[in-house]
Amino acid sequence: MSDYSTVKFADLSPFYPTVLINGINGNLTAPIELQPRKRYRFRVISMSSSYWFKFRLPEHKMQIIEADGVYSEPSEVDGLTLGPGQRFSAIVTAHDTVAFNYIYNVTLFADFVPPALGLLPRYYSGLLRYNSDAPVKQLPAVSDEELIWNNIVKMQALDKQLLLPVDRQIVLTVRSYIPEFGIPYYSFSDFAFNQTL
Repeated sequence: MSDYSTVKFADLSPFYPTVLINGINGNLTAPIELQPRKRYRFRVISMSSSYWFKFRLPEHKMQIIEADGVYSEPSEVDGLTLGPGQRFSAIVTAHDTVAFNYIYNVTLFADFVPPALGLLPRYYSGLLRYNSDAPVKQLPAVSDEELIWNNIVKMQALDKQLLLPVDRQIVLTVRSYIPEFGIPYYSFSDFAFNQTL
C-alpha cells in the first residue's frame, strides 16, 4: 500500500493522498483470488511517508509471521495497522466453501491531521473472490475497538534474540554556546556546527 505514486492518476483519483493496492488505485484494483482451504501469505507494505493504514480481511483471521523483516512467533489478529515504512507478512487460510465472496477494507488516516469529510480518513475496498458467480457476503458493521489489531498484540521474535544485540555504548555530548556576536554555536561529541540564520 502506498499514499503516493509518480504515475499520474488524474482519471482514477484526483485527490492526494490516494491508496495504491498492488500498484493500482485502491478502489480499482483487481480482485484477490482465493481457493478453498489454501493458505496464503499476504505481504502488506506501507510505502507511505506520513500516513497510516488499517488493512482488514473481514471473516478471515490473519496470523502475523513477520514484522519489518523479523520473523515472529505467529500472532492471530483481525487486522493490521501500518505506520510509514512498516511491513508485515500474515498467513490467511481461505474458507472451505466458495459460496461467498468478501470485501476487504483499507483505511488511510493520520492522527496529526484533523478529519476532513471525504479526505481523511479515506476508505478503500476490494474483492476477495472465491467464485465469480457467488454473491458478496453481507456482514454487520464492526467497530475497530471490537477487533484485535497487531498494535495491541505482543509479538515475539522467532529466535528470541534481539535483531542487533547491544554490545557497545555511544556517549553523545551536546553543548551550546552563544558568544558575544550572537550566533549560536553547537557541538555534538565535540563536532561543531553553526546554525544558519
